Amino acid sequence: MSKLRSPWLLYPLFFFTGGHFGWIWILLLMSDINMIEMRRVFPIRMVALGVATYYVLLIALFILFFLSGASLSTHAMSIYGFFAVAIGHSMFWIISAIVIDRHIYRLRSSTYGFLDGVVTVLFTLLWGVSFIRAQVRINKLIARE
Repeated sequence: MSKLRSPWLLYPLFFFTGGHFGWIWILLLMSDINMIEMRRVFPIRMVALGVATYYVLLIALFILFFLSGASLSTHAMSIYGFFAVAIGHSMFWIISAIVIDRHIYRLRSSTYGFLDGVVTVLFTLLWGVSFIRAQVRINKLIARE
């Protein structure tokens, strides 16, 4: 049995790292669901590899943008690259939050409707508050076992 994780400890880590701890938190939530299900629901190693690739891409764009002596058009392309990474980052968080939330609802024998998805998206965009909700619900599922 997994130990319960305090969302009130994890969220300040998320907030004060500017959201970077959110990647680890997503992996922890996925790991908890895998543990509760006693099977591999989420491919955590693949997600971790994707996160590592994201940071390599981010660092490469940072180097290209700030440290190169390239022309202004190259910097404009770097800005587009940063924008694309930011959109991808946000979409990954939103999709992960929805998938995790849907799975939690399924484990609780509840249905996950359209309005639940809208609330999850809004709470994710509101500085990742959906992760607090998910952690509280997962803790209840772990405590129930």
